[in-house]
Amino acid sequence: MDLGIEGKVALVTGGSKGLGRGAALALSREGVKVVLCARGEATLRATADELPSESLAIAADVTDPASPVMLVAAAVERFGGLDILVGNAGGPPQATALDVEDDAFHAALNANLLTSVRLVQEAVPHMRAAAWGRIALITSWVIK
Repeated sequence: MDLGIEGKVALVTGGSKGLGRGAALALSREGVKVVLCARGEATLRATADELPSESLAIAADVTDPASPVMLVAAAVERFGGLDILVGNAGGPPQATALDVEDDAFHAALNANLLTSVRLVQEAVPHMRAAAWGRIALITSWVIK
C-alpha cells in the first residue's frame, strides 16, 4: 500500500517490541526514515537491523524529561526534520486493578501522559515549520 509518506521522518518510542516495533516496521516499509527509541539496546539494534529503510536506533528511557528533547534533536540532526511521531508506552505490570499500587499508577501516568506531552511539545514545532505532521499516541495496558 502506498500511503504517500515515502521520505518522511518518524520517531517511534518503545520501538523494539510489540506495537512500537510493528509501527516502525510498517512505516519503514513505506519508505519512512525511522528513529527508534527503546530502553533495551540489544533488542533495539535487532529491530533497527530489520527495517528496510534508513534508521537510527537510540537507547533511551523516554520517561526521563530530557529524552524527548534529545530524541527530536537527533531526528532533526540526522534526517533534517520530523514529520511523524509515534509515542508508544505501556502501563503498570499486569495485575488486578485492586492490586496495583499507587507507585505503579504514577509510573504509568508518567510513561503514558507526561512523556506523550513532552514528545508532542518537542515534535510539533518541526511539524508546523514543515506545514505537515502526524502524531499517534498508543499504549497497551492489561488489567485482569
